[in-house]
Amino acid sequence: MTRVGIVMPLGELRGGVERMLVNLLRAHARRDGPPHVRYAVAFLEDGPLVETVRALGAEAVVVPAGRLRQPARVARTVAALARWLRSTRADAVLSWAAKGHLYAGPAALRVGVPAAWYVHSLPDGAWMDRLVTAVPARLVLCCGRSAEAAQRRMWPRRPTQTAYIAVDLDEFDPDRLPPAPAARRALGLDPDGPLVVMVARLQRWKGVHVFVEAAARLRAPHPAARFVVVGGPHWAEPDYPGELERQAEALGVADRIRWAGLQDNVPLWMQAADVVVHASFDEPTGTVIVEAMALGKPVVVARSAGPMEFVEDGANGLLATPGDAAELAAQIGRVLASPPLGARLGAAACLRARRFSTVRLADTLAETFAGLAGGPAAPRRPRAPAGPPAH
Repeated sequence: MTRVGIVMPLGELRGGVERMLVNLLRAHARRDGPPHVRYAVAFLEDGPLVETVRALGAEAVVVPAGRLRQPARVARTVAALARWLRSTRADAVLSWAAKGHLYAGPAALRVGVPAAWYVHSLPDGAWMDRLVTAVPARLVLCCGRSAEAAQRRMWPRRPTQTAYIAVDLDEFDPDRLPPAPAARRALGLDPDGPLVVMVARLQRWKGVHVFVEAAARLRAPHPAARFVVVGGPHWAEPDYPGELERQAEALGVADRIRWAGLQDNVPLWMQAADVVVHASFDEPTGTVIVEAMALGKPVVVARSAGPMEFVEDGANGLLATPGDAAELAAQIGRVLASPPLGARLGAAACLRARRFSTVRLADTLAETFAGLAGGPAAPRRPRAPAGPPAH
């Protein structure tokens, strides 16, 4: 039995990073046979995610971290995490994001256990990337090949390993959800006519304003099409939602776009769609892309590093230049104009998504941490557990 302490900076479900942790713990709980790894989670802030984790059978505690600019508070948090690691008899610690490693890395050094952290972004050399990389780690897990390549350019060099994002294929199983017309009725949407859905937090880098402009460009060729944005505001950009609504008004598509806000039934919203769009700039992962693909939905995705590891243009989805609303609209229009094309892309997408199950992630992380806790330092180029994703 390998005991792994996970340090999670956030206490609420904001996006794919938090969902991936929930999916991992859910898949781990569903595994047949005796567990080979046991997870306990320390949150650096309180929130509803704490109870979600406890409901999945994992120990969860809250160790409030405060702000990095408060050195005394940081020292107290590190000491508290070290005590928690000792009390759980942790064999290793995994920080679920960069901020977590700034606390968990020093705590692991105090206790004398190996530390790893998960890169869910594309490190670009910003101060946070440099700071977290400076904290000793036995292993850096990366959400994709692009993220791993970016992390390997950081100094000091740390051993890296790709561990691809994962999706709960039971939750995103089209056979377990109602057909699209029934899903629309359940959500209060028009059961007829084309429906284009985007799932994203309301942040500028997510490209929601590009989606709004694309909707306007599709008004003439597809007058019956309607658009939905599923996602809530982000504290860092409080003015962006208002900008989006004013943009939709100015472009004459306010009556064609529904702002659904943050939802806990994302699979049903995606199931209602004819097309799912992802328009982010410099996206490192794109969990919602794989979720939509698992449902057999044709996806139109901004051509950036992370998504291109899942989507092959014309084979299992369509790509558009990030920020190019005209090209995004044209690619959406191709699917709306050709149901056979949409069906072909969706079928191929569903097959592709099978490679990224949370069960597989649970198995590979269990193997990784068993080796990390029981042996010497990880090799500089360990085997990537998810393997290179073949299209």
